[in-house]
Amino acid sequence: MITSVDFLTEPMAPGEERLFTAFADTPMTVAIQCFRKPPDPAQLVPCGECGSYSVSSGDTVVVQASVAVFTRTPGYLRVLVQDSSGDERSFVVQVNNRELEAATVSNTPPILRSY
Repeated sequence: MITSVDFLTEPMAPGEERLFTAFADTPMTVAIQCFRKPPDPAQLVPCGECGSYSVSSGDTVVVQASVAVFTRTPGYLRVLVQDSSGDERSFVVQVNNRELEAATVSNTPPILRSY
């Protein structure tokens, strides 16, 4: 059974890396997949940063948003962790392309909201 996962799911930029650490009582597999959008629905785009990794509890996997895949086209990463008993968790992280980020930069201060 997967007991916990440490992973930040805020949007990423191309080339950015995040650490993914999962804890479980059995060995696990961590799969990383890149999806580019458009077209709609998003298409799976295999790249050097994608793949499946066998890990033990507490091992860390580096998750990187591919520069080659996302520099001109936004999309998302899907990270799936599954232990040997079949328990699984899935995480989606949006990846914003650099052209989109440059077009939305302004000199006005951000709006702060409190709830």
